Amino acid sequence: MRNIEILRPISIFDTQGNLQTTGFARKGLFTYNRENLKVNRLKMKEWDYYLVMNHEIGVAFTLSDLGYIRMASVSFLNFETHEETTRTVLKAPSISYKMPVSPRQGVCEFKSNDLLLRFESAPNGRHVYCEFKNFVGRSDFKADLWFTDLPKESMNILTPFEDGKHFYLNQKMNAMPCAGKVIFNWHIYRFNPKKDLGVLDWGRGYWPYETTWYWATASAYLNEKPFGINLGYGFGDTSKASENVIFYDGKIHKLDDINFLIPEDPMMPWTITSSDGRFEAIFQPDLDRAALIKTGPVSSDQHQYFGILNGSCVLDDGTVLVIEQLRTAIEKIHNRY
Repeated sequence: MRNIEILRPISIFDTQGNLQTTGFARKGLFTYNRENLKVNRLKMKEWDYYLVMNHEIGVAFTLSDLGYIRMASVSFLNFETHEETTRTVLKAPSISYKMPVSPRQGVCEFKSNDLLLRFESAPNGRHVYCEFKNFVGRSDFKADLWFTDLPKESMNILTPFEDGKHFYLNQKMNAMPCAGKVIFNWHIYRFNPKKDLGVLDWGRGYWPYETTWYWATASAYLNEKPFGINLGYGFGDTSKASENVIFYDGKIHKLDDINFLIPEDPMMPWTITSSDGRFEAIFQPDLDRAALIKTGPVSSDQHQYFGILNGSCVLDDGTVLVIEQLRTAIEKIHNRY
């Protein structure tokens, strides 16, 4: 059976460190009992990523522990000028640095001489706070954002890899109303929760050396209701479940396989199609946030394309939603580490 749904709370590892289940859930039912996993800590990959955007600007924040290195990254995206600024700070690994084992609680913080980045989960929402000195020239970057009215359902999935050892545990929480302000290059930008929605990408996993993935995300109001998409593929054994869902009015609607038909020139229009016929769209990129890191056997070739999506999707009850001018981000990332 495809798209096996997990309906009760379960710890993902048994006492021997083996995965106990696989599938997707509409709520945070997976317990990441990391203490049972018997692998080298340096081979683990853990991250929290927040993105909020509208038709004018976007901001993105990443905190990650990649085993051999810790990383914090901040991006400011200007969709009117098609420009972006990204700054990344790296630190050596530390046994004392541990990211939260649950997407529903905990605090994650990164400090350096130039950067303070803090994520906090609270009963009434999620808080992102950032101070980055000399982010652009001599101009500091600051952000103080609250994500409130969290949706009742989210995309939660446990994906194994074909070797039976590696895995990826992931929660995507789309369509979170965002309130707060950002200061960039001496300008103040404000987010309005009645207009602006964001996403949390919470990932924990034991990854193989080389992987490639594709991931599309969007959050906006549609028919005056919170709407979002999470489309992804490219790694792992997805025979039991895909991560493809539509978010609408606090609930998720499950899709089957998705395919991005990417032209030779990736800044030309893409076609996005689904195996079940429930998601069909055209994506027109207007900004490529690209990064290439190569150090010996370690490399990361990253492209995050931002653009406009037009198309349609079908909810579980057969309702057809027309998607018009949806600001969307799609990643294509190849890692070797």
